[in-house]
Amino acid sequence: MRDDEAAAARLLEALIRASGLTSAQVQERNLKMRGSLRAALAGNEDLSFHQIVETLHTLEVSPNLFFRSLYPYPAPGSEAARLKDQIREGLAAEPAAAALPGTPPTPEELEERIRTAITLALEEPGLEG
Repeated sequence: MRDDEAAAARLLEALIRASGLTSAQVQERNLKMRGSLRAALAGNEDLSFHQIVETLHTLEVSPNLFFRSLYPYPAPGSEAARLKDQIREGLAAEPAAAALPGTPPTPEELEERIRTAITLALEEPGLEG
């Protein structure tokens, strides 16, 4: 399982636990889901985009919130966004450097993203009671 897929699986598992459901219950509630969610979360099968989106739909969690938690970007117009644009322009001048993948988050950063995502998901409208 790739690092980004493992991060998505961990966040999805945490959201499922926070909802009080099991992966089997989520899959049972969603008849459209293909493949075994439990096996995908355990890393025994590939976790598909379809499984992620259908699980989020079942949990009433916004896919935007989920993916924004995994891949946070600075707000448009912010100092961080301007710095990122400058870096991107600088890398465009060096094609070999632009092809390098981003650095994966550290385990601590990933844990913090998961905690933040759960907190935000629980505050989203439609999740109360």
